[in-house]
Amino acid sequence: YSVLGVMPDATSEEIKKAYYSCMKTCHPDLSGGHPDVTNFSMFINEVYTSRC
Repeated sequence: YSVLGVMPDATSEEIKKAYYSCMKTCHPDLSGGHPDVTNFSMFINEVYTSRC
């Protein structure tokens, strides 16, 4: 939750919105493929999919 910037009691819609917002700023295709950004993007994907 802290990685996405939402509270533990956040709704699914709030979590989804935070995920997409984060991915807009750190997606490898949009950030030029910087290795640190790519690793963070992969981490965010893991966080998001593990909560489902």
